[in-house]
Parts: sequence; structure tokens; C-alpha cells
Amino acid sequence: MPTLANHANLTDAQAHKLVEQVRPLATLDEVIRWGREQPTERMILEILVQDERCHDVVMEWELGKHLVFDTTCLGAVTTVSVWDYRPSPEEILQMRVVSGWKPPTTSTVDRGHAPCPVTELEL
Repeated sequence: MPTLANHANLTDAQAHKLVEQVRPLATLDEVIRWGREQPTERMILEILVQDERCHDVVMEWELGKHLVFDTTCLGAVTTVSVWDYRPSPEEILQMRVVSGWKPPTTSTVDRGHAPCPVTELEL
């Protein structure tokens, strides 16, 4: 079950409602299906590749708020964060670093751990 990071100052009741909605979403596939089933369809706005194992998926939610699904390279959702606005790639990376994430040293990625948006997306 993913954990919730509240960057939108949701009340306890609002956070509980969101947790109930995202609790069953264990994979990116389930996130996409859930987004399509909402009364107002929620589409993925951006995918940030943090390293070869970690990806952040940004989706618009309600009332201008945005959800960021922290996923593994295999699509498992580990954390969901909610923001008052669409966070920048730098803000998402900073959130990861503050929470203890450290990029692995790798020789396979030439851009290091800097967020790099996926520009061609086939869903």
C-alpha cells in the first residue's frame, strides 16, 4: 500500500478520502485505469525518470491539485504525494532527496539522476 505525502495542506478528512481512493492502486497500470474511470478523466501529465529504478508520474487531481505517484521501474507505486499545484521536476526531486532518497551511481545513465521528462509516451 502506498504512503501519502501531503504537500497540499489537505485536512485530515480530505487526506483520508484521498488515501481511500489511492490505497488499492499498487501499480502504474491501476493508476492509469483509475484515472480513466474518474467522473472527470485524469490523464498522466508527465513522467519523470529519476534513475533507472525510480519514476515519478504526475497526474491532475481535483480542484487544481496534482498527484505524484512515486513508482519503481516495474510500475509498483510506493508513495503518492498531493500538491496544491503542478510541481516542477526540481521540486519533485527535492522532495525525494529530503525524504532520504539517494541516486545510485551508475555508468548506464549519462545524465545522472537529474529529472528528465519522457517526451514520447505510448499509453
